[in-house]
Amino acid sequence: MDKVLLTIIWVISIILVLYAAYYVFLAIFGLKRTKRITEPHAPKHKFLIMIAARNEGIVIGYLIDSLLKQNYPRELFEILVVVNNTTDDTEAVALRHGARALVCPLRVRSKGDAMAWAYQNLPPDIEFDAVCIFDADNLAHPDFLLQMNQALCSGIEAAQGYRDTKNPHDTWNSGTWAINYWLGGRFYNQPHHVLSLSSIIYGTGFMLSHRIIEKIGGLQSCTLAEDFEITMQCILADEKVGWVPDAITYDEQSLGFDTTWKQRRRWLVGFLQVISLYGQRLIKATLHKPTRVKLDFMLYMLTPFATYLSIIVFSLGVVLRLIVLKYPLFPLTQFYDMFGPSLIMSILFPIALALFVVIVEKKLKPGIIKGILGFPLFMILAIPLHIVALLIYKKDFRWEEIRHTKAVSIDQIEKNK
Repeated sequence: MDKVLLTIIWVISIILVLYAAYYVFLAIFGLKRTKRITEPHAPKHKFLIMIAARNEGIVIGYLIDSLLKQNYPRELFEILVVVNNTTDDTEAVALRHGARALVCPLRVRSKGDAMAWAYQNLPPDIEFDAVCIFDADNLAHPDFLLQMNQALCSGIEAAQGYRDTKNPHDTWNSGTWAINYWLGGRFYNQPHHVLSLSSIIYGTGFMLSHRIIEKIGGLQSCTLAEDFEITMQCILADEKVGWVPDAITYDEQSLGFDTTWKQRRRWLVGFLQVISLYGQRLIKATLHKPTRVKLDFMLYMLTPFATYLSIIVFSLGVVLRLIVLKYPLFPLTQFYDMFGPSLIMSILFPIALALFVVIVEKKLKPGIIKGILGFPLFMILAIPLHIVALLIYKKDFRWEEIRHTKAVSIDQIEKNK
C-alpha cells in the first residue's frame, strides 16, 4: 500500500515540478523590458469605450472624467455606458458627465451578457475601429487611448493594458489584490509578449479591433469569466493578445474578505465553465494545427488541474506518513516534523514573492506592507476556492453585485503615485 502511494506521489510531483518549471522559465523574461513600439503614430483610430454598469452611480462619473482627459482627440472616441439591472442614478450620472447611455432592458446574468447585448444593439451612428472595455469603478491613465492607438497602428489588434490599483494601501486585502495584478502583468503577460506568445485578457482595460470582434462572432460570452472566454476565442481564431503596459487602468480592489471570496469564486467558476465549453475545441485545434501559442495556452488552461493535483498529492502524502510512521500526530514535536517545514515555506515563500514583485514594479511604500504580509493567505485561499468552484461550476451560478465606493479622481491618483 505504501509503495503504491509513494509511486503515485512521485509521478504527480514530477508532473507538477515540470509544470511549475515552465512558468519559472517564462517569468525570467518578465525581467526583460517589454518590446516598445519604436515609431510614434499620430492619433488615427476611432475607439468605442464600452462600460457595463450596474448601480455604479458613486464611481462612474470619475471614470468618465478620466476618459474625457485623454491625450487623444475627442472626436476619435465615443463613451458608451451600458446600464443594466440598476436601481440607482447610474444613467443620470453617466449622461451628466458627458457619456452616452444604453439601457439594457434584459435581466442580464453577467457583465459578458451586458456587453453582448450592447454590441448587438449599438446606436447606428457609432463608428469605431476598436472597442475598449472598462469596468465602472476604473480610472484611465491620460495616455491610455494614445497607447492603444500605437498598438493598433503597429498591428496589435487585441491587447491588454496594465492593470494598476486605486487603493492598494487601504487594507491588507486590497494590497494582496494589487500585488496579484502586478505579478500577473509583469511575470505572465510581459514575458509572453517578449516571447511572441499570447498574453491574456484579465477583466478590464483591454482593447479588441472591430475585425477581431467580427472574426470571433461578436462580443459573445456565456460564462462568468468573459475575459478568459474572449482570450480563448482569440486563440481559437489564431489571434494573439498583445501586452501594452503603458496603457494603464486603475481598478478598485475589494477591502474585505467576503467580497474577495465572491470575486475569486465567480472567476474560478467562470474559468471552469470556459474549459468545459471550449477545452475540447482547443485540444482539437492544437492537434490539427499545433503552434507555440496554442500549446502555451493549453498549459494555462490546465492551471486549475495543477491545483487539484497539488491537493491530491498533499493528501496522499499525509496518508503515507501516517501509514509509515505508525504513531499518533502528538506530541507536538512529531506533528512539527511532519508538517512544520511545509507550513513555514507556505508562509515565507509568498511573502518573499510579494516583496520581490513590489520592488520590481517600484511600488514599495509603507502602505503596501500589510498586503505583502497578507499575500500567503491570498495564495492559500486558492485551495478551498478551487474545490468550491469544482463543485458548483455546472450549476446556474449568477453574477453577484459588488458595490464600489472609492470615489477618487485620476488627478488624485497621479498626484499620489
